[in-house]
Amino acid sequence: MKTAEKGFSLMELMIVMVIVAVLSGSAAFGWHTWQQQQHLRDSAQQLYLFLLRLRSDAHWRNTEHKLVWKAAEQGSITSEADRNALWTFIPPWPDVYIRSMTGEPGFYGKRDTAWPGSIDVTSAVGRWRVIISAQGRVRLCRPDREACQ
Repeated sequence: MKTAEKGFSLMELMIVMVIVAVLSGSAAFGWHTWQQQQHLRDSAQQLYLFLLRLRSDAHWRNTEHKLVWKAAEQGSITSEADRNALWTFIPPWPDVYIRSMTGEPGFYGKRDTAWPGSIDVTSAVGRWRVIISAQGRVRLCRPDREACQ
């Protein structure tokens, strides 16, 4: 006949609960940072694709689209020639902002060229830059990288 008790003591349960709480807290912080990074990357890629569509429209219609940066709330990029606000980009996530636009970028339908410039998309976790070259190329890069200067 066995008289040993089965189960866990209160002290063992408390130690396990503390370990689980510490691991959960650090995982939640890591998850939040990762999610913010994904929001920033997604917004930068959507801006990149928006600019490619704008370039294609300028080429297709043989017209020009000069970009205008509006610094309200999150910031927005719109085409100067757009009367109906069809060509307007606003970051889809509330924690992402369009902070600056250098130069006076725009796309011209004639020979598919562009006026160079760059647009910075930022959030609490970093920054991405979309660069428009004079040849009409659009590229996406991190400003802290040497190739993005």
